[in-house]
Amino acid sequence: MADEPFHAEKLWKLHKLDGRIDCELRLHGERGWEVQLFRNGAFYESRRFELREGALRHADVLKADLIGLGWRVEP
Repeated sequence: MADEPFHAEKLWKLHKLDGRIDCELRLHGERGWEVQLFRNGAFYESRRFELREGALRHADVLKADLIGLGWRVEP
């Protein structure tokens, strides 16, 4: 139970012919914030940050990089 996040927020979804990437922001209490990526519904990767602002900036950079690679924002 200690590893369960207290809060999860969906930030964005991107799609391409070969699938979908979802990005979520999760709060882990005193351990900070985590940006998690899911590809086609399965966990893909994550990175943890002390502050929410750092996590949100990282998520924005990831989104811009993926859009640059041909991914599109899912409506």
